[in-house]
Amino acid sequence: MALGTLIEDLVIGDDYDVRRTVTDIPEGATLTDGWLTVKLEKTDTDEEALFQLHITAVESADGIIDDAGGSSSGSGSLHFQMTATNTALLSSRVSYYYDIAVLTNTVKRHTVEGGQIYPKDQITTV
Repeated sequence: MALGTLIEDLVIGDDYDVRRTVTDIPEGATLTDGWLTVKLEKTDTDEEALFQLHITAVESADGIIDDAGGSSSGSGSLHFQMTATNTALLSSRVSYYYDIAVLTNTVKRHTVEGGQIYPKDQITTV
């Protein structure tokens, strides 16, 4: 688990992809769901989050689980797609908290990454 990760190359109003490899998936288990949640305060509920992306093995506007794992390698991969609409909710010079959580087919929930986002101002609007 990577806690304390800093995302500081996100530009407000731009699309932004987050691709992550998930390790230590037990043999035989697969990733069924993934969530990327962005909040102003750590103590905010998920309902109070600025936005939350939910992915599965079926591609959607939020992204896709590219590799669900389940092999002896014990790893899988996630692809979240923040849209310009999502990132436009952020303000510069403000720190936001985020985490990435997954659920396996064995109904085990794991937070695999957490940290902060320091977005940058958009210069060009097209």
